[in-house]
Amino acid sequence: MQTKLACLIGVFLAPFCLQARTGETLKQSEERYGAGQELQDAKTLILKNARNLVYHHGDWIITAAYLNGVTVRIRYEKTGTQQPRAQLNKEDVAEILEAEDAGAWSVFNEVTQKQGKPYTGATHPPPVLRAASGLTARYQVFSVTVEREDALRHEKGLSPKQRLSPALKRRVAL
Repeated sequence: MQTKLACLIGVFLAPFCLQARTGETLKQSEERYGAGQELQDAKTLILKNARNLVYHHGDWIITAAYLNGVTVRIRYEKTGTQQPRAQLNKEDVAEILEAEDAGAWSVFNEVTQKQGKPYTGATHPPPVLRAASGLTARYQVFSVTVEREDALRHEKGLSPKQRLSPALKRRVAL
């Protein structure tokens, strides 16, 4: 009987556990991670002219940038034993991607703005991934940063309704 009850509770709670972290409100983030510490130093901000908070959740360090009270960019790092940050392995990256968007992720080429083959998590993560929902994940050895398009618009000084223009391709005479 207890096993059936546990399974039922798991089924009902699963969508809440897999809920995306980007797009959450400040209140939702605080319920998930606890109270955050506001960042003031410009060098530590992950998005300028936005509210940046850092959370400590287990061995994870989570830095979130909020625009209009909603998370638009979030960086995941792990604390290290020998150094301040630990190198992320493919399982850590897969956990982050699953938490942010349980749908499929694909390799993304920022130069051509085209999606490549699906990323299954079986190999070393590529530098940039894109989800079908429009989220972008940037992998570095010690961190993964996930962002919504709103973060890019904000950095470029565009209003939420203005379209992003593709990067200009410059030809260099050789």
